[in-house]
Amino acid sequence: MKIFKRNDSITRNQLEAYIGSNAYLPFYSKTLDRFIANPSSLNWNWPCFFLNMYWLMFRKSIIPALAIFIANLALILIIPIPFSGILSTALLLFLGFFGTNIYLLNAEREISKIKANNPSKSEHEILDLISKAGGSDIKYAIIFYLLQFCLYEFMPVSYTHLTLPTT
Repeated sequence: MKIFKRNDSITRNQLEAYIGSNAYLPFYSKTLDRFIANPSSLNWNWPCFFLNMYWLMFRKSIIPALAIFIANLALILIIPIPFSGILSTALLLFLGFFGTNIYLLNAEREISKIKANNPSKSEHEILDLISKAGGSDIKYAIIFYLLQFCLYEFMPVSYTHLTLPTT
């Protein structure tokens, strides 16, 4: 079953350039093999399971991280607590299995933009631009954490399913 579809015009070298020096570690090397063969393959990622949207932000996948944040916030605010916890856990498991694939699909989208915006550049220049756009940066995760903390800190908690029952 295909959940994700990849862009076949993106090469492995371009994905490796986007990932950065970690691309040559066994985890990413095996993951790239599986992703290129089938972008819907399961690729368990412990950091993505535990850190979820923070890991995606660290890997500069801002749009997917924001989408997951909004989905998780909706789960917390709309669905009663026992069920929201179950669905949040399901979301964590989904990210554990498919977070790397989401990251690589986001990388392909970014690489496609770079290639489209620089048609006259050589492959070497394109790879250089891709490596500058990719990689990881802890500041994105820290900023996201601080913004999320401020949002939760100042968000009114007036939802009936979040209040304690009175006696």
